[in-house]
Amino acid sequence: MTRSFKVNVRDLTKYGKLGDQIMALDGVRLGYISGEVSDRDKVGEELWPKAIANAREQAEKTLKPMGMKIDSVFAVSSIDFGEIRKEFLSGGERVVVTGMNIPAPPDQPSEYRLEMIVIESTAHVIYLISPAK
Repeated sequence: MTRSFKVNVRDLTKYGKLGDQIMALDGVRLGYISGEVSDRDKVGEELWPKAIANAREQAEKTLKPMGMKIDSVFAVSSIDFGEIRKEFLSGGERVVVTGMNIPAPPDQPSEYRLEMIVIESTAHVIYLISPAK
């Protein structure tokens, strides 16, 4: 018998311990454990200004030793400009195939791997630059 269930964990520090306790139950076989954050979009929005500030900081650190400075911003995107160009030129949808949902064979014991929860915000910025004076 297979049964799916969902658990809301409000304290992420207890996420790993809960998984260990479930694995310790006799007769329970886990096929897949996933982790997610309910307010991922909100957290991402909070990270966006930090990502833009970090992009500016990294650009300034890169330009300073070359005797250059930032004049203005040409473009900002959460998607890498190379990816935008590839998507535009190919006109197709990119498909990513992973093996993370492949069930384990039934004769093997459960293997518990805590899925990482990653929330990130990446800012790709094209700056117009000039020599520093």
